[in-house]
Amino acid sequence: MERSLEEYVLSSILIQNAGDIMLKIKKQHLKRCIFTRRLFSVCFLFILFTSPLFVSAVFSQEVSSKQSRPKGEADVITGCTTILVGRQATADGSVMMAHNEDMGTLPGRLICQQSQRPSQEEVEINYVTLPQVEETYGYWASGNSRSVADSLYDGGWILCGMNTSGVSLGCNTMQTREEPIPRGKGILRYSIRQLVLERSRTALDAAHLVGTLIDAFGQSGSVVAYCIADRDEAWLVETTNRQWVARRIPDDGFHVVANQYTIETEWDMASEGLVEYAISQGWYDPSGGPFNFKMVYGDPDRMDRPGDTLREHQGRSMLQEKIGAITVRDLLSVLSSPPVQNTGTQAFMVWHLRKNMPHEIGHLMWHGMCGANTSVAVPVYASSNGMPDAYTDALFEEDFESAWWSFERLQKHLYPQIDTYAESFDDARKAMDAFQESIYKETADIESKAMGLWKRGDMEKIRALLSHFTYDKMEDALEVARKVYSSLK
Repeated sequence: MERSLEEYVLSSILIQNAGDIMLKIKKQHLKRCIFTRRLFSVCFLFILFTSPLFVSAVFSQEVSSKQSRPKGEADVITGCTTILVGRQATADGSVMMAHNEDMGTLPGRLICQQSQRPSQEEVEINYVTLPQVEETYGYWASGNSRSVADSLYDGGWILCGMNTSGVSLGCNTMQTREEPIPRGKGILRYSIRQLVLERSRTALDAAHLVGTLIDAFGQSGSVVAYCIADRDEAWLVETTNRQWVARRIPDDGFHVVANQYTIETEWDMASEGLVEYAISQGWYDPSGGPFNFKMVYGDPDRMDRPGDTLREHQGRSMLQEKIGAITVRDLLSVLSSPPVQNTGTQAFMVWHLRKNMPHEIGHLMWHGMCGANTSVAVPVYASSNGMPDAYTDALFEEDFESAWWSFERLQKHLYPQIDTYAESFDDARKAMDAFQESIYKETADIESKAMGLWKRGDMEKIRALLSHFTYDKMEDALEVARKVYSSLK
């Protein structure tokens, strides 16, 4: 989706509360090319003297074009941001991870897959055949709707998720100088994500699995950073089509990654031929200094793009002073703040992985459809096993029976909406904030009840209690979104 520079400036100014100048401008005037150019000049001067950093953000919005992706990829915004937080950096000693999944205007869905005992000895998954495991873990997965998956990604759809063992996964696309592996060969990133959720007992298992699959088959099409966490630790695995490096996040720190490589000269695991392959391609000369993964394997034409750097800086600046006291609310605040959030957010998640609770209660994924600034986060437990039908799919076209399209129209209307944004957003957000606060309180209450059941050893009642709670809160969130939108009309 190509947008003009003027449109980005106008949208971003409104988001940063510099919209006082814009409120008096009528929509029809904005359509006039000459006036828009004059307005751009005025706004540019205004921002230039008030927020130099924000000027950089405005001019850094990168939108993927068909020429900048492997053939066949969807024409979507690539602005994903992930934050991995070690257990000593959080307020309660849990491991946390937060993620904005920015797939542009592609509809999304949420699915709960039960554990399975496959009967076949092998499994075919895009685009490889693997030995089947005796039993797969159940998991929750957020990703593309069925129509998007079938038409654009050969059925691959999983973007993020959490399995019943608490292994949690988010991904960000990367830009490598490597020649891509053609579609139909190698293993697709969607398949790697599915296998991670099905087969990984720990985050370390998942990191090893990602590397093993890339070593064996190569990664087809676009490449990604796999952000992985469990209740003990968090790992970042940055990949190319044929190579990979993995770094464990320090327990007393956090790491923010956008759509660019961040691992440079230090890592904990890597593909065996990482350095030798780079030398053979003429990308690295050992006499020139230490090997730097980011500089050697990153696409030099798309290195350190301001849009990526700004999102990473925003996350670090909001969390640096809170190390040792980071909470779910802090991470949701980052996800809802521009430039981390944009209007292309398909879904957002915060994983809260607590070791001081049993798995069934302690593994929690806060999930919301579309952007965090115009939505609400609902608690999804690893042991929950169902959701309303409205969440399970969405058509390519507007379909307000689906949860995704219901939240998407709210996102489109409020973030930003030139004529009514400043007037209506406060009331809309107040209603949604009130609902979000009620969910926080109810979550604490329901977990207290669940812990009481755990002390009595009644695991079936725990699963039933948390499943009903997740289901009910999803229904409530959808109802709130529809009511808020109706009030705005």
